[in-house]
Amino acid sequence: MLVALIGNTQVLYLKNKYLEIYKDDKSIISATAVVIKGPSEGEYNYKYTVKARTGKYKNKKFIVYINKKNKKLLEYGDLIEIKGEYSAPEVARNYKGFDYSQYLKTLNIYGTIKVEESKIINKNQLSPILISINNIKEKMIDNANRNMPKRTANLLLGILIGERDIQEDIIESFRTANLSHILAVSGAHTSYIILGITYLISKSKTPKRIGYIITIINLLIFIIITGASYSVVRACIMAIVVIGAKICYRKENFFTSICISLIIILIQNPFAINDIGLKLSFMGTAGIVIFNKSITNFFIKLKIKQKIAEALSVTFSAQLMIMPITILNFNTISLTFFISNILASPLLGRII
Repeated sequence: MLVALIGNTQVLYLKNKYLEIYKDDKSIISATAVVIKGPSEGEYNYKYTVKARTGKYKNKKFIVYINKKNKKLLEYGDLIEIKGEYSAPEVARNYKGFDYSQYLKTLNIYGTIKVEESKIINKNQLSPILISINNIKEKMIDNANRNMPKRTANLLLGILIGERDIQEDIIESFRTANLSHILAVSGAHTSYIILGITYLISKSKTPKRIGYIITIINLLIFIIITGASYSVVRACIMAIVVIGAKICYRKENFFTSICISLIIILIQNPFAINDIGLKLSFMGTAGIVIFNKSITNFFIKLKIKQKIAEALSVTFSAQLMIMPITILNFNTISLTFFISNILASPLLGRII
């Protein structure tokens, strides 16, 4: 009861903060802000995510659209002065329609600003650590774009770091084959990252506990590189809890780690509970842990080889839990998921 009271009070407080900003809909606002994401290129505009630094909007995040006529691109960490028309996000107009305001709340964003004027005040106004990590990400993007055709590069970057500049027909193909989770960086990606780091550490003969700390640091860097999507945060926090248990010589527990990761995410932003990616990530992981062993034994009894049985079991276990969510939100169900996942999962490991 106490937790419910505190949680509901926090949600009501945050709702009022959003409503207070929404009152400024269609008004011209001026503010200084720092660029925390972008640019993303549209047909007529460049899109950025900024965090306000002054006045009424201090510490609030907004999506900013700057006309392509302004050819000078902003960079991560730029402190800018902006003036433009603020638009509050629209709510769903039809039953089960897309609710843009709810979506932006899951990202902690208060609306959009169509900028009339912008001026760079200063550069590199974020933490040097964040700037360095962003430089690594930009280098990855640049390497992919220089060495591969655009469609291939976009797909690779979507798989590796969750970049969403993938062509719509590719996204639709993955969705039809029930492989959308491959484009949403999550637990499988994190597992392969940990395997790679662990392999390198074992070859360098680093002491175990120091190796664990190095792995945790790399996971934190991975969270930032991938934009801290909820599926990545969930997977990395769970991994950090498990590794932390080993450092402290304690036995790890799945349900403890998954609950801790969810609590941390919801303390940071309670509206994240409405994020589809978060639901799919948590429920899929829970399904694997709850059903995997029983389904594997069932397939083995059907005289299916153990390795194939285990691969099938992971897919079926996850699907059992996420199927109600996909039906409710996407009005679709795939009956070929076990074939596509068995073929694609080994490739995912190789790519990463």
